[in-house]
Amino acid sequence: MGSVQRLATIVIFGLVALSTILFLYLGDENNRIDQKAQLHQESAIERATSNFIALCLQCHGPAGEGYTEPGVAGTGRVGAALGGINTSLNQTGVNASGTPWPGGLEARATIIHDTIYNGLRTADGEGYRMPAFGGESGSLTDSQINDLVVFIQHADWNAVYNQAVEASGGYPTPPPAAATKAPEATEESGTGGGTASLVIESHDIFFQPAALEIPANTDVTIELPNLGAAAHDFSIDALGISVALPAGSTESVVINAPPGEYEFYCNVPGHKEAGMHGILTVTEGYELPASGGETSAASGGGEEAGSSITIESHDIFFEPAAIEIPANTDVTVELPNLGAAAHDFSIDALGISIALPAGATESVVINAPPGEYEFYCNVPGHKEAGMHGILTVTEGYQLPASGAATGESAAAAGSDTEAASSGAATGASVTVESHDIFFEPATIEIPANTDVTFVLPNLGAAPHDFSIDELGITIPLAPGAEESVVINAPPGEYEFYCNVPGHKEAGMVGTLIVTEGYELPAAASGAEASAASGSADSSAASSGGETFTVVSHDIYFDPADLTIPADTDVTISLPNEGAAPHNFAIDELDISVDLAPGETESVVINAPAGVYEIYCNVPGHREAGMVGTLTVE
Repeated sequence: MGSVQRLATIVIFGLVALSTILFLYLGDENNRIDQKAQLHQESAIERATSNFIALCLQCHGPAGEGYTEPGVAGTGRVGAALGGINTSLNQTGVNASGTPWPGGLEARATIIHDTIYNGLRTADGEGYRMPAFGGESGSLTDSQINDLVVFIQHADWNAVYNQAVEASGGYPTPPPAAATKAPEATEESGTGGGTASLVIESHDIFFQPAALEIPANTDVTIELPNLGAAAHDFSIDALGISVALPAGSTESVVINAPPGEYEFYCNVPGHKEAGMHGILTVTEGYELPASGGETSAASGGGEEAGSSITIESHDIFFEPAAIEIPANTDVTVELPNLGAAAHDFSIDALGISIALPAGATESVVINAPPGEYEFYCNVPGHKEAGMHGILTVTEGYQLPASGAATGESAAAAGSDTEAASSGAATGASVTVESHDIFFEPATIEIPANTDVTFVLPNLGAAPHDFSIDELGITIPLAPGAEESVVINAPPGEYEFYCNVPGHKEAGMVGTLIVTEGYELPAAASGAEASAASGSADSSAASSGGETFTVVSHDIYFDPADLTIPADTDVTISLPNEGAAPHNFAIDELDISVDLAPGETESVVINAPAGVYEIYCNVPGHREAGMVGTLTVE
């Protein structure tokens, strides 16, 4: 019996031990799975690092920081920020404004994969800003592309930077910008096959042009460059068309439709409601203009033959950047400056140089022999930042007849601006700017029962409006125009908003606070009203508080001139509302604050009385006018 009992005991202990081991093994299963996934991720990052350094570093930077301003030698990184200091979208699925990306990290992974695989076309559809690394002609396998996706979303960018510097033998300087040749066109790409071709550009947040005419029952290729910073889409429900347009990409679609009018729109939630829609008119027997693929340029300002075209100046590009006119013919070029910065229109070969103050519209008559002429903005840094284009002068060319109102509209907008500016010169004054798609500032305070002039410049590319229902105010604001309204209201809080369909819902709202006995800051009257528009914090600070705001835009500070008390701690809030990285520097005070797009930093200044220059130290930005003055008194 003793031996049997000992055997039973051994068996029991063995079963208990086996059960314990099995329990511990199964209990640690999740950890083993996580460790395996972590090892797989680390291996993918290790494999992808060499490909990133070899193929991606020159455009996206050694730490994924992306775009740098082109310098005087035409250098600069042209790729989007992938990670690191300038964005965390690919790593967190949340953009700079705190809005979750639809579909989260998985959706971002799909976008990254498709962009690497398919590349990014140039706006004219003639080449590639980024080559296609996938497919039969690409240099990467599907597995390598998947590794790069993992790398972009999970790599330690500080470690990548160190490896890039080591591999490059020092900090890798930006290379000369070079266009990548496009692959040969095929019928599938929409650039071949003998079809007529037009262009509809997607911007934030509108189509250009928003009205287009094509012939019925004819193959017409529509090139669809997305020139915005957001993802867009081109949809025509009646024709079963829906083309996704990632930021920076160019797609195309062939349309062959019966006569009629068809609505096209962007199906990204909120974009159609915010005004991103248009009309495609299909007409029996209609003939496209002879300029063919340059329709986008012609539609930007085409006039009746021998009449007028329009070239708009924006911050910091011309629209259109390519245009054609007839040779040896007087053609008036209307030049509205719709940007917030001063610009210029120059053609050296024709001895033309036209200064364009912000909001102004000038014009010039051009009569030139056949040839190609470069036009550019001669404000320091602007040409290098991409503000240039090509004027093609062709013997026998006829301007399209479709855009006859464009020049008149631009001129009228300029006249409205002058009238509004002169009308707003008296009495207390504040400024509320309309952008795409927000007001700046969104909160403002004025005294009760007092005439206050509101200056209302529309700095956006879309039409806007300034409405206060309780006060019976509604002011339409055409793009580039400046209107004004005098408000005299009892104490209270009033909502102001843009009544263009979808704009209020997209966030274009604000609050007007009317306070008994409130005194506007001295800087808020007359021509210096823009200083008060920095933010509600600025108003409070000017009244004796200790916080001011200086907003960085592309490519200027708002306000550009600021006054603070001497020998006092003053906090300067520094939101960057531009799409590019900026900086806030004051050399005499040893201040240099880097400002990533969408981020807000701050700095405390305590300085003796004096006048100090503020500037952005990003290459080319100071020269392009991103400067200001800090007065300490």
